[in-house]
Amino acid sequence: MADLSRTTCDVGPASWSTSEGAGMSSTQLPFSEVSYRSHPNNWFNRASDLHASAGAIWLAMESGRASAQALGLWQGFDMTVACRPVYHLLSGLSLEVLMKGVLAERGAAPELTHNLLELAKALPLELLDGEPELLRYYSDTVIWAAKYPVPTRPTDEKLAAFYSNAVEVLTDSVPGAAFSPKLPVYRVSSSGRADWEPFNNLYGRIFALRHAQ
Repeated sequence: MADLSRTTCDVGPASWSTSEGAGMSSTQLPFSEVSYRSHPNNWFNRASDLHASAGAIWLAMESGRASAQALGLWQGFDMTVACRPVYHLLSGLSLEVLMKGVLAERGAAPELTHNLLELAKALPLELLDGEPELLRYYSDTVIWAAKYPVPTRPTDEKLAAFYSNAVEVLTDSVPGAAFSPKLPVYRVSSSGRADWEPFNNLYGRIFALRHAQ
């Protein structure tokens, strides 16, 4: 697995330590703040921060009531229910920023989009079975679903399309006990497709493209 930790940015005020730059204001330095902030390493660092934060929320959800108690939340507060949309939001954002960082390192201007499918195509990233639907779900989560109750200019059709994709990505239907062959019963369970392990593996595959030719 590639090293997914933060990387040092060796360009800009944060590391300017030569005698030539000593005592100079940011307006006097031989580079702009914009060029410093646009350095690919800053994209990778921000992606790493979002990735780690998603992991922290995942651990909080996994710990159950213990995390809620440690935070002083009311009895019965369900971290899994409350935090899952935010976990998906940070997961999607980390993938978006990481893909834009890969493009920035190649000299391309990061695309002004939250559409992870478009970014994956620009890399290009070979998607495995089920990942196009997962990236579509993450895109909607980043744009609105984890932040607002409805999208911009909401319609019943937009909501139905999101819910349909969410069910496809997040759940599996397995046959259950039936009283009659003519009345099959299905039990819905979590698919695990957005759990930490598959998300982390997808993040690692994108990170590996940083050094791909």
